[in-house]
Amino acid sequence: IDTSCSRCLVPFGYPMEIELEEVFRQQVDPATGRKIKADEAEEADEESFEIGLDHVIDTTEAVRQYVEMATAMQPLCRPDCPGICPQCGTDLNLSLCDCDRTPTDPRWSALAALKQTIRG
Repeated sequence: IDTSCSRCLVPFGYPMEIELEEVFRQQVDPATGRKIKADEAEEADEESFEIGLDHVIDTTEAVRQYVEMATAMQPLCRPDCPGICPQCGTDLNLSLCDCDRTPTDPRWSALAALKQTIRG
């Protein structure tokens, strides 16, 4: 499937292989065309798929659900993707920037400001 990297936002192809195993219920009898009464066990299974009134199996919804379940929550273009710089927005896969990306604790921000004032 086509998706975008959750770190650098670059679109990329995500290889996927799924196995579809579902039970499809008939709504009408193919021989007589009469509506089939579902027994209580089938009625309780609200998540089962139904064969259309025209006797065609539409796997679109089943495939969509399986693809959603198989897709990574945070897809990456490659495992070591550095992403984009949070300050200047440079794609760090393509080039480096001079931004200071050292993590700072916001509880120390007042002291950091005082340090800057003292240094002038």
